Amino acid sequence: SYSKTGTYTLKLSVEDEDGLTYNKEFTISVGNPKEIVNSTIKEYNEKIRNITNQLSLVPSWVKPLIEKQINLSTIEKELGDLEKKYQAASSDDSYIEIMSALQELKVPTSLKIIDEKMDFLPNPENINPSYLIEFTGEKIDAEELEKYKESIASWVTENINIEIESKTYVLYYKEVVPIASVFILKIKPKKDFLKETYLVIDKNYDEIKFKENYKEKAVKDVTIITFSELKQDEEKTIEFALTEKIELTELPVFISPAVSQLPS
Repeated sequence: SYSKTGTYTLKLSVEDEDGLTYNKEFTISVGNPKEIVNSTIKEYNEKIRNITNQLSLVPSWVKPLIEKQINLSTIEKELGDLEKKYQAASSDDSYIEIMSALQELKVPTSLKIIDEKMDFLPNPENINPSYLIEFTGEKIDAEELEKYKESIASWVTENINIEIESKTYVLYYKEVVPIASVFILKIKPKKDFLKETYLVIDKNYDEIKFKENYKEKAVKDVTIITFSELKQDEEKTIEFALTEKIELTELPVFISPAVSQLPS
């Protein structure tokens, strides 16, 4: 028990049978239940105002995706309902019940963006030519698929400069939680390609939010964008968002002509 009102940190340490120690800290507020509930509601409302202000800076095309992940409208409704209960409460037991509900309400402190950028080199392990082959309608021996992974990676390295930027949106609670990632692909050919070239994103079409209409097509579990031609040093930019964090080096995308157009 605590003899004075205030905020205390309770530290727990547990040792398992293997001798490993686990530590966790808890914040404990000691005081008048009514005052604690009131201050907690004010704190949560301030957090919501902070998140709302930060959301106003998010680009309009990706904002609905971020809002859905945060689910701020539901948090606001639940907090509003608890605030009404607080205003109607008159006993310590009621305030304690409201405080328990407030502690269950997960309100983020802030929304931040983590920026990264790199020149992209395709990883053959992330290349699946079978979807591209199906999309172009070519007849290819299934035993040659592994060979085309290396061929596509080599073709990209030799013919295309690709720069990728990512903006990972993270929510801060007591822990940091990634909720969405925006990827910006800047594609610049080293020479002209007058035949069709394809950008393959190894993600289901329904999982991707594109900044604009790139005439993308769903092919089973992947999404493909067709470039009718690519001109030397003429940059093409593709922007899309996913509700997950992916390391840039593991981004499952590749560019390729039809496999029949690859060097032997």
